[in-house]
Amino acid sequence: MVGSVLSRKDLDKVIEGQDAVINCLGPHLLFNNNDIDICSRSQQLIIDSMINHGVRRLIVVSTQGVGDSSVNISSTQKFFGRLFSGKILDDKEMQEKIIMKYSDQLDWTIIRPGKLSNGNLTNKWRLNDKLTFTKISRANVACFIMKELRNSDWLQMALTISG
Repeated sequence: MVGSVLSRKDLDKVIEGQDAVINCLGPHLLFNNNDIDICSRSQQLIIDSMINHGVRRLIVVSTQGVGDSSVNISSTQKFFGRLFSGKILDDKEMQEKIIMKYSDQLDWTIIRPGKLSNGNLTNKWRLNDKLTFTKISRANVACFIMKELRNSDWLQMALTISG
């Protein structure tokens, strides 16, 4: 379907009748301010539609450095992360807060990958590892998402994933 994540009408069309929502949204370009807050702006609409249609399961891809994952980041990483991605991190932080507000109505999992690459699927990853910001392939993140969708091992938790 073609639509906008900022249109409740469009969201209702895609969410109605589904068992789960997987949200991997992020801004299109690093320096494109038009959609720099797309994650937080759309998340509330997505949740409203999910609740309206009785869909409880939500898996969201966020980023390392957000929430409690920031404690594992060196001061150098924090500095450059804020310098180059501060608005994106702020948006992801807001998105996560919106999600957690609905813990009584949603079965959510937040996945915070390290640096994403276009590498191969290896079925190998580390969860909540202290070595943050290591690369992980998009294929491995997708594989983990599908595993979590089946098993629900990380309900109402945020975790980091790295390669």
